[in-house]
Amino acid sequence: MLLISSGLRIGAVSDLRLRHLKRIEEYNLYRIKVYENTKDEYYTFCTPECADMIDSYLSYRQQSCEKPSASPLDAITDFFYIKLDEPEAKPDITKFGTFTANFKELPAPLPTEYWTSLFTVVVTALVGSWLTPTIIGWRKAKKQGRKLDYYHQEVRDLYSDDRLDKNDTSKLMY
Repeated sequence: MLLISSGLRIGAVSDLRLRHLKRIEEYNLYRIKVYENTKDEYYTFCTPECADMIDSYLSYRQQSCEKPSASPLDAITDFFYIKLDEPEAKPDITKFGTFTANFKELPAPLPTEYWTSLFTVVVTALVGSWLTPTIIGWRKAKKQGRKLDYYHQEVRDLYSDDRLDKNDTSKLMY
């Protein structure tokens, strides 16, 4: 709301401190000093609605036993649990709104001690879903093949003497 109501550029926010805000009670607004001690230094004003929001924010911070911070970025960094004392967490923001961030190297996405258990799970899933049905199907086909060979041999034995007689049919009656 501060950016919209006062016309500030996003790059100017990083330099703002509480000392740059001066309350003007008569008009219910704040005078804001931007780019202090530079050749681009100027003053801008916020709307009364924004001034009320700033007041309520500062009173909230005081009621929750927090000392109002010197920088408006402190509230944002507190919200996202960013520790600005770490060099990786401190972006370099210029007055023109561009910034450079220093990122620290992230740890490996999966710690090395989990690779063996992951490999075990993958192999188990592979064996359980692909190899087990294949092996069972192969054994079943082998058994059916042996049974079929047995019946083929029985039929060949029936016709071994080129005729079908009573002795041959008795084998068929179990």
